[in-house]
Amino acid sequence: MAGHRPWSGAARYVFASPGLASRRRRPLRAKVSRCAMYRRHALVLLTVAIAGCAAAPSQASTDWVISIEVKAPGRSPKDVEAQVTTPLENALNNLPGVVRLSSSSYEGACSFEVSFAARPTEVQRKSVSQVIQSELARSAPGLPAPTVAIRKRRR
Repeated sequence: MAGHRPWSGAARYVFASPGLASRRRRPLRAKVSRCAMYRRHALVLLTVAIAGCAAAPSQASTDWVISIEVKAPGRSPKDVEAQVTTPLENALNNLPGVVRLSSSSYEGACSFEVSFAARPTEVQRKSVSQVIQSELARSAPGLPAPTVAIRKRRR
């Protein structure tokens, strides 16, 4: 066993065959077409993934959000929703430039987030404030003034 070489003889010619050497030197387009021929499902998945990424909206877009907090002390979440949240949602949805509106009602208060695609102009900010004041005066008089803040949010 001392002089035995495991890869001696015919095995040496298998690795040095011209077929294997020629496969190593194929151009890239030949390798891609061969891969596409034998792995069609992978090519289809890759095509669908690329098309999906191209069609998806950009995740780096920015929304401008007006956050509103309305205090309604002593009211249950159902009362807050019926008297404050629903009327304000209906009014804020009709404002021009609103992209998204979300709200939540809880014990003694409710909060809103009104999203705009671009930075809200002074007119839009004033219209939001006017809508809030008029709806609160009409649907739930006697509530303290709401807290309003503007911020930028990345999606």
